[in-house]
Amino acid sequence: MKRYYFVALWCFLALALPLFVTYWSYIHLVGSSHQQTKHGGWYIEPAINVGHWEILHTLPSREQATLDRYWTLVFYSPEPLAESTKEQLERIYRRWLMLGSKRYRTQLIWLLDLDKQDTIKPDWFEKQTAYDLVYAPVQETGKKTSVFIVSPGAEMGLRHDFDSDVSGVFADLMYLLKVG
Repeated sequence: MKRYYFVALWCFLALALPLFVTYWSYIHLVGSSHQQTKHGGWYIEPAINVGHWEILHTLPSREQATLDRYWTLVFYSPEPLAESTKEQLERIYRRWLMLGSKRYRTQLIWLLDLDKQDTIKPDWFEKQTAYDLVYAPVQETGKKTSVFIVSPGAEMGLRHDFDSDVSGVFADLMYLLKVG
């Protein structure tokens, strides 16, 4: 009888221990850290409502842009824009053009710090035809150059680091356009 007791105890531990360790590690390790999307973006928990942002510079070829009708890619940089950043913005724009019919459900916005309104925009900004301009408080965006995805409900929910590969941003955006 004692032998069956040890076999039953061993079977219980062999089944229950991995479940307990998985549950504990999820609660303590994953639950407290930022979660990453499949394509390299980071979820913003909780999502930030940006409906109070006012779009100041709307492109002449478009009606008044709003944050509550379109999926929006928001570019933000705390530093003055360099030539390499301009190339990256052009890369985002070219990739945005490849969205095809889904492009009309999206818009591009360039976010500038509300406290630095006197910041000189680059010469090429007035000539560009892709990015609308927003001045807003940037405490909610962080201190890194990033691209954010804002939902049609004006909720900023995803952040991608601004690097040379923009495919992750657009993979997340395409997924959101498909399911949203």
